[in-house]
Amino acid sequence: MEQKQNISPIQINDFKLIWRIIAKNWFIPLLIIPIFYLIGYFYVYKIENVYQASVELLKSNDAFYKGSVISDNSFYSTSRSFIDNSNEIRIITSFDIMKETVNKLKNQLQVSYFLVGRVRTTEQFTGSPFNILINNINPNLYEKPFDFKIVDYNQYEIKYLNNGLETKKIGRFNESLIDVDFNIVINRESSFLKNSVEQLSKLDYQIVIHDLNNLVHKFKTALKVENPDYTNVLVLTMNDIIPQRAILILLHIEL
Repeated sequence: MEQKQNISPIQINDFKLIWRIIAKNWFIPLLIIPIFYLIGYFYVYKIENVYQASVELLKSNDAFYKGSVISDNSFYSTSRSFIDNSNEIRIITSFDIMKETVNKLKNQLQVSYFLVGRVRTTEQFTGSPFNILINNINPNLYEKPFDFKIVDYNQYEIKYLNNGLETKKIGRFNESLIDVDFNIVINRESSFLKNSVEQLSKLDYQIVIHDLNNLVHKFKTALKVENPDYTNVLVLTMNDIIPQRAILILLHIEL
């Protein structure tokens, strides 16, 4: 009678082979773990934090205030009142109101300033040693980065791509730079001192000039308006990577 034998699919030689592979490649996990750690750290470092700013918009004596009552439209029941602020919400979130707000803040919002680092480029809403006033610009240059360099106390250099060609211009601070592409004035801020020129000239800046209509759509989308239950208070919130900008916009929204 034939006897059936149980043969294991894994033999002792298989364990020896696995051990030899591990012994020869033990250093691989030690290399992989730090590499993945550095990749994760770099990814987190590059992520921009998003902040939320909020204000309360209210109305008192038919005038609108931040922090007062906004609406007198109420429906009363025997136990409590419901306040209808839907009209105010619709007006506040309208294109026209945001356009009016952006136009009031044009000098603060139309130009974005960036400090270029070796790894990360950081937007600066405040603290830039110069500011830019836009009188006119070729629409093709909206939303495109300009490389900006401080040459000395009186001069700066701008480089940008126009129709695929690199263009470089030299301008003077506090004077108009008038060209076929734009009419702008770049002024020194109070922090831009003669004894700081050497340090500032080593920094690389970028600027981006925005189309005002694009800004209106951007901030209109970011604006959220809520009416807490049974109150005539409207809470306006806005998310932005720069909280000072969100606060500035919210404080200038008016009906």
